[in-house]
Amino acid sequence: MASELPHFLVELKRRKVYHVAAAYVVVGLGTLGAAELILDPLGLGALRTAVVVLVLVGFPIALVLAWAYEVRPEESRTLETEATDAPEAPAAEGRKSIVVLPFDNMSPDPGDAYFCDGLTEEIITDLSHASSLRVISRNSAMVLKGTEKDTRTIARELDVQYVLEGSVRKAGENLRITAQLIDAETDAHLWAEKYDGVLNDVFGIQEKVSKSIVEALHLRFTPTQQERLSRRSIDDPRAYECYLRARHDLHLCSRESYRRAISTLESGLELFGENAVLLATLGNVYFWQVDVGVERDPGLLDRARELAERALALDPASAQGRMVLANLERRGGNLTTCARLMMEAHEADPSDPGIILLAGLTAVGYVGQHPVGTELLDRLLAVDPLTPINYMVAGLAHLYSEDSRSTGVEYTRKAYEMGLAMPWARFWIAYALAYNDRPDEAIRELREALEDGLPAPTGPMARFFLGALRGNRGEALGALDPETREYAWNDPDFPPVCAGMFALVDEKEQALEWSQHAVSRGYINYPFFATDPFLEGLRGDVRFERLVAELKPKWEAFEF
Repeated sequence: MASELPHFLVELKRRKVYHVAAAYVVVGLGTLGAAELILDPLGLGALRTAVVVLVLVGFPIALVLAWAYEVRPEESRTLETEATDAPEAPAAEGRKSIVVLPFDNMSPDPGDAYFCDGLTEEIITDLSHASSLRVISRNSAMVLKGTEKDTRTIARELDVQYVLEGSVRKAGENLRITAQLIDAETDAHLWAEKYDGVLNDVFGIQEKVSKSIVEALHLRFTPTQQERLSRRSIDDPRAYECYLRARHDLHLCSRESYRRAISTLESGLELFGENAVLLATLGNVYFWQVDVGVERDPGLLDRARELAERALALDPASAQGRMVLANLERRGGNLTTCARLMMEAHEADPSDPGIILLAGLTAVGYVGQHPVGTELLDRLLAVDPLTPINYMVAGLAHLYSEDSRSTGVEYTRKAYEMGLAMPWARFWIAYALAYNDRPDEAIRELREALEDGLPAPTGPMARFFLGALRGNRGEALGALDPETREYAWNDPDFPPVCAGMFALVDEKEQALEWSQHAVSRGYINYPFFATDPFLEGLRGDVRFERLVAELKPKWEAFEF
């Protein structure tokens, strides 16, 4: 019982019971004084006793009402809502911010870690619906899994005010979840709770945790945001467990983990029936195992499309279903359609960092909507600052904005220094340097990268670029072997890049061919063709100027 006293006292303070008590005492004493002054001259002094009784009886009633202003803790609390659906303006002291640290797995089975990660992710998603709260994304939060850093250090590095930490103990169907909200500046516990239940209670417990945090931080939700907080795309806890297992395996990105994810999802669909989340996730697995090269059967992409369409038929608002279709359109060379679908996915789920990344990339890269794309990517960096690929993509996006091209060098370099595990990292650093008229530094970066070793197709493309920067036509063209040429031709991002490299060595015919190929695939990035420094050798060529002129109205007419 004593252990509950600090929490009780914090609740009294948070609910302003102390304030109500003080105010009541002042008003009560004033009332008694007024009664004495008014009633005695009128010969009604006997009524003073009744006034005293009413004041005394009203005191505990006022305290109870103050406590119950927000519904009692054991009840499901109703969030404050605004009269309209307009987003709430941030508080005067600035937008509040929080990181939800990965919940510790206290279960007897270490394999239940996927469940803890899933619960962490769902709470992050719930809180992300509050426009007045900046929530660090799942990707960055998971980087801190098992960290020995204290809460103040974590909060300082992420520039957040609050830290949520907790643990999960899952034994069979039984669950025990603990959570505590910490003010990072003072290291004070603002709220703490323990929840016991069974697996079937997981959605209710998750919602209670999220609502308790919302209340502790005095956030307000619009009706739409409140509806999103209560919405559950999977109603069956067992199907939800299948989804969590499959998502865990999907992130491992290996042949074996993809196969486990497929098996888990197919079993879930067989046992629990059609579900949009399970279908879209399964489509995602089929797409990525082909896209990363684990499998080569193009029939798997047809299977991914079928699953995404089934998901959207069940849930037209499925963001994951749209993202699968967008990725398929990107791979198929329908870049304009890809950009529209990716933005639709973002509108359906504006808090998903993976969707924000791809929406920003396609907006800037494919359809030349720089303000939209760079705003999305800069916002992504604010909520997902520990994921290196975000800086790489944001850096390349800034290259295409003439007023922030130097940011491209800063961000691409930062991604590499953060440990971006992709062979292309140093290629794009060199690209950013050359784009900023720093060719000597770009040449040095490419030479050092090649000396360290780059696998195909990155190595041949780096040698092609190196020869182009040196102005050595033979070196550049000799590096572009048939396999690398085919790879770049079919890749959604490289045709306009290769056009610039051909132009650097005065290969105008090939530069025009690759430019036209990019446009034929839906690449309508007019600002790129109009300002790209590598394409300077094509300026004045009638065919190139005609291509750019025809592209401009398509770019101007484009709408998401």
